[in-house]
Amino acid sequence: MGRDDAERVRDPKDFLSVLSSSSMRARDTSEKAAAVQDRLHEAIGPEGRFLLAIRLSALAREFAIAGVRERHPEYTEAEVLRELGRELYDRSLP
Repeated sequence: MGRDDAERVRDPKDFLSVLSSSSMRARDTSEKAAAVQDRLHEAIGPEGRFLLAIRLSALAREFAIAGVRERHPEYTEAEVLRELGRELYDRSLP
């Protein structure tokens, strides 16, 4: 969020509209693709966007776990999760 965007947010309710504005478009996404994505997000509504975020979060976690398993095929499930915790939070877990 740029300085201009921050100044536009006077009310916390406006925060989401600023985040979803085209000024927040990913640098590697064309304006045309961003417009399509915006229309799709609008079509699925807040609940759909929430469910999509949950699915994407779960997918990211699955990829992270797969990476630990790839690097440490000898680990048990508990060891995989412990290593994931170490990687995510940079600390030793019991």
